Amino acid sequence: MVLVFGRVKRKKVPSMLQNERSSRTNIVILAVIAGIALVLSIFLYQYSILTSNKIVDIASQEARSNTRIEVHDISLILANKFQTVGALLQTLAESPALHNNEYKRADIVINTRQ
Repeated sequence: MVLVFGRVKRKKVPSMLQNERSSRTNIVILAVIAGIALVLSIFLYQYSILTSNKIVDIASQEARSNTRIEVHDISLILANKFQTVGALLQTLAESPALHNNEYKRADIVINTRQ
């Protein structure tokens, strides 16, 4: 620096040195941006894994719940069918035609009960 008429006058830095400084600054800025991008991408990857695991858990719980509901419905249908079959067998067992070996009349009773 040189003092000229009460003012400080800076010496000019050669343009090559100035270009080298700006090049280093640009490299540092790019490195910082790349580092931030890397950290953000790692966090985003972990978040996506967490989210997908939650989705899988919810889907499997939903499938189990639907299966339980369907099994319950099927068991009620089967219980109803067994009650119907039981009632038909009770009617047939008490039929006098079967007890008296009247096969033609027993056949009519069986066909009407079906």
